Amino acid sequence: MTALHEEAGPRPVVPEVEIPAKATRRRFTAEYKRRIPREVDACTEPATIGALLRREGPYSSHLTKWRAQRAADDGYRSRISVIRRTAGSV
Repeated sequence: MTALHEEAGPRPVVPEVEIPAKATRRRFTAEYKRRIPREVDACTEPATIGALLRREGPYSSHLTKWRAQRAADDGYRSRISVIRRTAGSV
């Protein structure tokens, strides 16, 4: 060993980390996908959105996708209600 390595001292002991054989995909319930965007919409300061996402665990891309799904679902529901109203008057 060189003098540089001797001055550094012994290497710290690193605990072994167990790595699962295969990663499992996270799954979110439909209720969770509705609740998180509602909570984010209720946030008044930008920093609170980041804190909410860190606390709950989804990525911002999840939030973007869930908002798009919510908008598409709202559009679908409004079209169905128009169809039902017009079909009932015939």
